[in-house]
Amino acid sequence: MPSATNEITTRAKKLETDINSFLAVKRTEKIAALIKAAKKDAKDKSIQAEFDAKVSTAYFKYSKNAVDQNRTPRAQAELISKGTSKTCASSHMVDMARHLNLFYGGPGKKAGLVWGASKAFGAKEHNIVALNEFTTKWVSLMKSNTLVNAEGKAAWCSWDQPHIELPESKVPRGDPKVAKCLEEYAKITRIEGGKINSGFETGTWKSALAPYLKAAEAVKAKEEAAKKAEELKKLKFTGAISGSQKILQNANKSGSAKGKPFGAIEPDTKEETGKVSTTTKSSGTALVWDSLARSIFEKLGLSESKGFDIKLSCGISYTQVTHEHLSQSFITDLVPTCALIFNTPAAFAMKMNVTATSNVQLRASDKAPSGTVVFDILLKTPVDTEKGTITVTLKDGKATASSALK
Repeated sequence: MPSATNEITTRAKKLETDINSFLAVKRTEKIAALIKAAKKDAKDKSIQAEFDAKVSTAYFKYSKNAVDQNRTPRAQAELISKGTSKTCASSHMVDMARHLNLFYGGPGKKAGLVWGASKAFGAKEHNIVALNEFTTKWVSLMKSNTLVNAEGKAAWCSWDQPHIELPESKVPRGDPKVAKCLEEYAKITRIEGGKINSGFETGTWKSALAPYLKAAEAVKAKEEAAKKAEELKKLKFTGAISGSQKILQNANKSGSAKGKPFGAIEPDTKEETGKVSTTTKSSGTALVWDSLARSIFEKLGLSESKGFDIKLSCGISYTQVTHEHLSQSFITDLVPTCALIFNTPAAFAMKMNVTATSNVQLRASDKAPSGTVVFDILLKTPVDTEKGTITVTLKDGKATASSALK
């Protein structure tokens, strides 16, 4: 028993031969009728040529184009997107359909591919056959060759005229090829930017297509989000924090002080930057002083020999902010703090006092805000003055602290 592929090819070519034989006879008859009406000699070759040029030409040609024969689900979906097909159950997908293309040429003109039988056949003097007579013959030959059109009928199909297929050859809607076609159509139109076939999407395929469109749109949204995220990572934001404020002023007893927030370095954008994460960080160190009278107090046993008179600890606390789709990190809530300890009677006796001023200079950089927060320290007694610094350095998201007496 012949395969379906061989069967459709054989029947399609037989229809091609049959219809072209019919059209050739009708053209010969038309030329003869015109010569007879003009009362010319039909045997005269020049007369034959003269009237041959007054009659149009029409014939069908079996298409060898791959897309007109066996189609993959992808190829079928591409045609739907282009608007030249409206089904994911085409007989082409199981290699049981072919195309016979109509070629037509007006009097004295070369025949070319046309769409529409009414362009080739009619009641005009140059037409070789009337449209009704042609369609009647076409239907008769489809039946004799056991073929049907795209609608499954032995008839001339107005919307898919070249298409012929074996009867009962449509792909069942539950077939995996149909599912793949729907998937490919959704991919073409929602991910790859192909044209949407609104008739296909709102017609009988609407419910079957819906989950594939939803899935493809989700993929597209994810791709767009990833693309946007990559674009955001390339952005470089600028910003700075600067200023100065006193934390301690002539402090003469133990205690702590907290400055006001210096401000923030944040991304200046309205774009969606993804998940925002925050981490609270701090950094600082201490300076220690001994009074000039400390040695006397030690000998009197009023101060520990290994202790200290004054200890000043200064530093900063801040919130480091990262955004999922940005390459830089940022800073908010930068607050300076100092804690002072008067540890011995000598510190009080010498009337020591401390002033601490914080100075911040930070700027956005490629990775994280960088710069320094410098605490200028001034220690006074009735007989001397000392200066020192506590410096917190921020670089690439890390903070280090150091201290020094001048």
